[in-house]
Amino acid sequence: LIGLIQMPATRYVADCLFGDESAKVLPNMLGMLLLGTAASVFVGLFCFTGRGLGALYVFRAVCLLVLVTNIWVAMIFITATRHFLAVACTFLIGRALSVGIGHVMGKAYAASETTGLNIGAVLGYLDGCAIGQAFILMALIAIIVREFPCKAVLDFEFFGYFKRFPELLAAGFLFNLGWWGDKIL
Repeated sequence: LIGLIQMPATRYVADCLFGDESAKVLPNMLGMLLLGTAASVFVGLFCFTGRGLGALYVFRAVCLLVLVTNIWVAMIFITATRHFLAVACTFLIGRALSVGIGHVMGKAYAASETTGLNIGAVLGYLDGCAIGQAFILMALIAIIVREFPCKAVLDFEFFGYFKRFPELLAAGFLFNLGWWGDKIL
């Protein structure tokens, strides 16, 4: 979902920093997060609804897709902060939370399962994973907010870069098509 816009957005951030317009970074990141959330909710509902998975599973899967999509958006902006140790620690803690909480919740939900299908364990694993991913996303956003203070709340100026640099859009699309081509086939 984000691969298509990743290169133009990265160029936008670089130009903002080079032009000493760092106050534009955070509002545009929030605009991209809003679009990433909308796109991933739409795609998630399309992919998971009507497959006999149950509403609780679909809700959790869509939430997890939203979190992961928005982590990819935040990654476009986090590299500009140059807080590499903080980012590495954020991912380490978030992954540990995902595994640890997922394990505990999976066992707890499985123990309370009465249907014998053990879907409770899967829901517990999804919940744990989502908690860890939410930690990562919130920590990355906190680093970016601290690094790039601003007065505006939301901006979509980065959209202009799609028209200005169409080759970056094409490169992002083709790169991801190549990366995912074998999986699609």
